Amino acid sequence: EGTQFHPRRRSDRDEHDRRTHSLTSGGVCFSDRRGGLMFFFVDRITEVTPNKRIVGIKNIVRGENFFYTGIDGHQFLNPVVTCQAGAQLGAWLVMTSTEFRKRVLLLGASQIAFPNLARPGDSMELVCEIDALDDDVVLIRTRGVVQDRIIFDAPVT
Repeated sequence: EGTQFHPRRRSDRDEHDRRTHSLTSGGVCFSDRRGGLMFFFVDRITEVTPNKRIVGIKNIVRGENFFYTGIDGHQFLNPVVTCQAGAQLGAWLVMTSTEFRKRVLLLGASQIAFPNLARPGDSMELVCEIDALDDDVVLIRTRGVVQDRIIFDAPVT
């Protein structure tokens, strides 16, 4: 199972700060000694090819606070949260590609397509690919897919 992330209590701070960046078969540790780096929307990383591509999983569970109810009565995850999951995974790709010398700041995302919705129980595969990477800027294309349904597709700077 992938690592589940929950908001930390202040008493967890010491243990949290002792951990370092690591990628393991059981999940991802997103924190460091400089105050923590936590990504809440990526449950598991399944593939990493530095400077090229990363694949991860976001499980859509009922306990999340980011659901809307449509006019048909069905719940769906806020589409912006699905795109944020892709951006977080892209940040992890950049950090692993630069051996954690760089952290990522999202400058913008445009022309985002949300053709379908993610619903409770879905397991969304996230794919991020680097289009361009230099010392100052990285361009990433990220998308989320549930089975054969594209949930979002976005270029991210």
